[in-house]
Amino acid sequence: MLQTTVECLIPRLPQITALLINPPYKPPVHTTCGVLKVPLGRTRLSLAKLVSALLSTNHPPLNSALAQANTATVLLDLFFEYGLNNFLHAQVESCVHSIIFWKEKTDLD
Repeated sequence: MLQTTVECLIPRLPQITALLINPPYKPPVHTTCGVLKVPLGRTRLSLAKLVSALLSTNHPPLNSALAQANTATVLLDLFFEYGLNNFLHAQVESCVHSIIFWKEKTDLD
C-alpha cells in the first residue's frame, strides 16, 4: 500500500516543488528579526514534511523523480532563507539524513 501511495505522488513532484518555490500569497510577517516579505507558511512546511516522509521510504523511482524535480535543492535554499524556522530545519535535516543514509535495494529487501 505504501508503494502505491508513493507511486501516485511521483508525477506530482514537479508541482510540489513549484509550490515550494512559489507558495500561495501570505501577507508579510513582522518578527523580532525584521519583516518576512514572503513568510514560509503552512503550505510549504506541510510540503517539506511530505517530502521528508517520502524520502524515508527510499523508493528508487521516487528518489530519481525528486532529483529530476530538484526538490532537495529547493528545500536547502528554504533552509537558509528561513534561518530561524526550526520546524522547517527539522524537516530538511530529516531529508538530508535520509539521502545520506540511503542503501541500495536488493532483491532480498
